[in-house]
Order: sequence, then structure tokens, then C-alpha cells
Amino acid sequence: MGKNIGIITYHSAYNFGSVLQAYATEKALESLGYNAQILNYRMQSQYDYYSMLHTNRGVKGFIKDLLHLPQMGQYIQRKRRFEAFISQMNLTEEFREPDEALAYANAFDVFISGSDQIWNKHSNELISVDWKYMDPYLLTFTSQKKVSYASSIVNMTTEELKRIADKIKEFDSISFREPESCNRLLQTAGIQSDFVLDPTLLLREQDWEKVTGELPAEVKDKRYILYYALEGVKKTNAIMPALRQFAERRDCALVTITPLSFSMNGKNVYNMIGAGPEEFLSLICHAELVLTNSYHGTLFSVNLGVPFYTLRPSDSKDNRIPSILSLLKLENRIVTSLNDIPDGISKVDFGEAWKHREIYRDKSILYLKKAIGGTDA
Repeated sequence: MGKNIGIITYHSAYNFGSVLQAYATEKALESLGYNAQILNYRMQSQYDYYSMLHTNRGVKGFIKDLLHLPQMGQYIQRKRRFEAFISQMNLTEEFREPDEALAYANAFDVFISGSDQIWNKHSNELISVDWKYMDPYLLTFTSQKKVSYASSIVNMTTEELKRIADKIKEFDSISFREPESCNRLLQTAGIQSDFVLDPTLLLREQDWEKVTGELPAEVKDKRYILYYALEGVKKTNAIMPALRQFAERRDCALVTITPLSFSMNGKNVYNMIGAGPEEFLSLICHAELVLTNSYHGTLFSVNLGVPFYTLRPSDSKDNRIPSILSLLKLENRIVTSLNDIPDGISKVDFGEAWKHREIYRDKSILYLKKAIGGTDA
């Protein structure tokens, strides 16, 4: 039998990237002959963040929630679909408090922390809670072998990194999904680390087909452009007229997934806020073109070979997307606005990108094997 691996990550956020990267990590490890299980650490702050009504965000926050009431049925459907997907993963018993992780201190041969922004105090789950809630992601509860896979520190300050540096030094192997994160940790704390691919890129198209759902009935047999973005109400409302025109000029319907905003159906416009992970994959697979500002929206478009453009403001300080697209030689798919996109539906020659993806995939798999210490399978 293979070694028993315990994974800790953001596996239960109602966020496509978070849930699908957790699924990918589990499946990638299983394909290597390991027995993988996810520690079911679900902080109360995560439940609160993804609840449909927030009573802890003041009057303005509550009023913003009320704007979503016309779509409450879709949000309930979304929650059910996420929970159904999460429940299919191999999970331990659920726990919410950091000290409860001690129950699993010796339950696995190796612990893997990652992927996602689990080492970022500014992530949605950790920004409003005490630092101790990050400790399980830093594997402070165990003395077993500790491996970081594609963890992300993103916008942590130098002082914040120094605060967790001693805990990171306890890891046997460290890796990030952004080369600049490797550089920052080296400069800040003198800690060496490796660059690896986000786990969603470790699975191939045929692997994702196993969990790709049916295309929603409203858009079957339609040519559509998918707009998937993590923007609030104001920015979503501002771009919608241009998106409608963009789709119309290309003789396509417009399908929107905007979890942080609301977008009502209209003529040839379909709001898919109720989509779960399986529907999300289906909507990307069948799109004529994907428009997104999301890291994982970009990655899945590349991995599944769907033409895309990533919308990134010129003043953005988040370098995750340009970093990975530079490695894959797809920098030309980044635009600052819809006006920068040529007419028509421009096809993408993914051949070169997939060659580079395979090189880094092989390196990432090799990292995992070395870090874990081989298999007994």
C-alpha cells in the first residue's frame, strides 16, 4: 500500500478554484499510488463569509446582501451543489477550531499543506480572525513529515511573512505556485522553495471530464461567450452593457457567472450564479470564448483548450495570472479592457502552451514524489 497523506487546504469554500484545486490534489496523489485524505478543517469564518446574509458586516453590508434577494433561489442551489461536490471528496471528520487538529497529529505518514491562499492572512477566510487559525495550514499540530504544495502568500507584507517564517522553516519541503513567492520567501526569511504548478494543472482533460456536469438546459445548443468574474455589484453593472454588445457582435449569447454580484437574465443573457463546480466546468468546456478576471478561470480555459481573454487592470498588483501565462507563452491573452480584444472569436493555438505545461507538470509531480519520499505501491 502507498503512504497515507493528509491534505489541508481551502477545500470547502464556495469558490470554484478552491474546491477544484483540492479535488485535483487528492486525485493527483491517488494517481501516484498514495492514500490521500483531506483534513475537514472548516473555520466558522469560512461559513460566515459564504453565508447568504451577513449580519456581521454592518448596515451597508446587510443592504448589499438584500440586493441579492431576487437571486436567493440560485444562491441556495449553488450552495447545495458545492456541498454535494465537497462531500464526494475523501474527508476526515469536520472540525472548526485550530486545537482540534491535534487529533490528527499522528494520523498520516506525511502532511501536505496546499494549494490556495492558505498562508495569506488577507484571504477571505483568515482576514477577520486571529493568527492562530492559520496554524493548522502551517501544520504546527504535528511532527510528522511536512510538505507544502503550491501554497500561496500573494499579498502578505514582509512583516507578516516574518511572523510565520519560523513555522515555515519546520517544513521538510516547500513550494509555491508563483515564482515571485519563492523569491519573496528567500529574500524575507532566507528560506529556499520550489515553483510548482497549481494542482488543477496536474489533471488532464480526461480527468476533468469525470466531474464535468451537464450543460444547463437554457444554453444547450447555443453559441455563447462565458463571462466569469469576481467583481462586486458596481463593477459588474458597469461592464454589463459592453459585454452584451461584445456577445451580440459575435452572434453569441452571453452567459455570466458573477458570484460576488448579481446579473439578471435578459434577451440572450443567461445568469448562472446557481452553478456548482460541475456546471462551472461544463460552461467553460462548451464556451466559444471565456472572458475572466479569475486565476482559475484562466487556468481551466488553458487546461481545457478553450479560447479566452483574461481581463486585468493595468494597475493590478496581483501577478499570479501574468506569471503563469508568461510561463505558458500566452501573455497575449491578457487585456486591460474589452476594447483591446479583436473582432470575431480568435482561436488559440494551445500546442506551445501545452508543451510547457507538460514540462512543468512533470517537474511538479517529481517534486511531490521526492518531497513525500516515494511510494510503497
